[in-house]
Amino acid sequence: MTQLPTSTALRDALNAADFPADKDQLVEYARAAGAEDEVLRALRALPLADYRSTDEVIQSVGTSDPF
Repeated sequence: MTQLPTSTALRDALNAADFPADKDQLVEYARAAGAEDEVLRALRALPLADYRSTDEVIQSVGTSDPF
């Protein structure tokens, strides 16, 4: 099973993202930010949609954050 990224890793990767953004744009923002492979994999797995915020992306991806 693939490891999910943490919400902190997603926030760091999307810090400079302009929203709304689609899946491909999010992957490019994350790549430019030097995101880890698990973040890029998670973003590539997102459904095609326009995301309005980092919080919406995090909710769609899910995270490995402890409860």
